[in-house]
Amino acid sequence: MSRFVNSGNDRRAERRANGAGRISAGTPVMRHANVAILLAAACVVTASACAGGSSSTTSPTAVTVAGTGSTTVTYVKDVQPILASDCVSCHGGSRPEGGVTLTTYAGVLGVVSIGSASSKLIQVTQPGGLMYSMLTGDRTTKARTIYDWIMTSSAAPQ
Repeated sequence: MSRFVNSGNDRRAERRANGAGRISAGTPVMRHANVAILLAAACVVTASACAGGSSSTTSPTAVTVAGTGSTTVTYVKDVQPILASDCVSCHGGSRPEGGVTLTTYAGVLGVVSIGSASSKLIQVTQPGGLMYSMLTGDRTTKARTIYDWIMTSSAAPQ
């Protein structure tokens, strides 16, 4: 038989000899497996960050306005007026948005983790945060006030 004429059986044998039929990096099976591995790795990193694990990257809602660290900020004198003027129109009443009520101190504590920059109230009131644009007047000062109260507060209404 001539070397230039290949029957179907010869081609199949040649492909088997060259590794055809094996799963390689370019096959759809491996591409799907690679995607699954990347997704699993992303889940592990995310779970680690959410569980308080250390990470050198910042989250999309990372705090971008650090407060002054002032210990004279109080809830009644400084934070409650901000919430009353800018937040309770939506986060108050009988049907508060997102189930978050900011009309009571107990309700506020539901979105605050005292001493934690990952406190939900800090996250949403910082520049780029979901509620930052809802702050009226000097937003930066209001965001810093909220940050300072959460980071340095003893959680007393004072």
